[in-house]
Amino acid sequence: MVGAQAPAGARRRRRWGGGDTGAAVVFLGPSFLFLTAFIFFPLVYLFYISVLNWNLLSPPTFAGMHNYTHLLASPYFLNAVRNTVLFTVGAMVLILPAAFAAAMLLNVPLRERALYRSALFAPYVFPLVASGVAWSLMFQPQVGIVDWVLSKFGIHGPNWLSSGHWALIAVIIVTAWQYFGFYALIFLAGLQALPGEIMEAADVDGAGGLTKTLRITLPLISPSFFFAMVILVIGSFQVFTQVFVMTSGGPGSSTTTIVYYLYREAFQYFEMGRAAAVAVMLLLGLVVMTLLQLWASRRWVHHEA
Repeated sequence: MVGAQAPAGARRRRRWGGGDTGAAVVFLGPSFLFLTAFIFFPLVYLFYISVLNWNLLSPPTFAGMHNYTHLLASPYFLNAVRNTVLFTVGAMVLILPAAFAAAMLLNVPLRERALYRSALFAPYVFPLVASGVAWSLMFQPQVGIVDWVLSKFGIHGPNWLSSGHWALIAVIIVTAWQYFGFYALIFLAGLQALPGEIMEAADVDGAGGLTKTLRITLPLISPSFFFAMVILVIGSFQVFTQVFVMTSGGPGSSTTTIVYYLYREAFQYFEMGRAAAVAVMLLLGLVVMTLLQLWASRRWVHHEA
C-alpha cells in the first residue's frame, strides 16, 4: 500500500545497519566493558595518582610533575633502571642462544624426543617462589650444591647472594633456568614450520650444516626470534619475584630492579604517588622499547611472501 509505514522490525534493521551493528554491540559490549573496567580506567587512575602526593594516611594533594622530577634525580631509581637493563641484557645473552641451540637439537629425529621436550619445559611450570627458595639454598656458600659442583673443577665459588657483584648474576641464572625451555619451544615451533623443500635444495647444492643455519635457518625463523626478544624484554623489565625471594633487592641495592623499587615505594614507604610515577615511567619505557624493536626489525626480520 502506498504511504504505508514499513514494519517495525524493518525499521530497526535499517537503524542498526541491517542487524550487523546491533550484533557487534551485543558481542563486543562485554569485552569493551571488561577493557574499560580493568585496563582503561586503571590506566587513567594510575596517571592521576602519579601527580599526587599521597601516603594513604593524609588526604592527597596535587604535586604536579614533582614525583617524576624526583625520580629522574634520584640515584636509587637510576640504579634500579641500570640493574634492570643489566638483567635484561644478561637474560637475553644467556637464554636466546642456548634456547635456539636446544631447539635445533630437539628438531632432529631422536629417541624419546617428547620426553626431552617435556623435561626442557618442566622448569617453566614451577612456581617462581619455589624456584627462588630452592636456588637460594643451592647458592649457599660451603653447603650449596652450586659451590660443591664448582669445587669438583677446582673453582672456589663466590658468595653468590651476599656479593654485590654476583647477586644479580645469580638472579639472571635462575631466570634463565626457569624460562629457557619456554623460549626453546618458541624456536622449535619456528623450525618445524620451515618449508622442507628449501632445506632439500640446500642439501642438493652441497651446503654444510653451519651454512644452512646461518644463511637459511636463522633468516627464516627471524620472526620467532623477534617475538622471543620482545616478550623477553617486556618480562625482564617486570622482574620482581626472583629478586624479592632471593635477595630482597640487596646486598645494598645491587639487585633492586624497577618493579622492586616500585614495590618498596608503595608498600614500605607508602609513597603512592611516587610509586605510580614509577609505574607510568615503566609503561612508557616499555612502549618506547617495543616501538624501537619494531623499527629495528625491518632490517633483520624476514617475513615470507
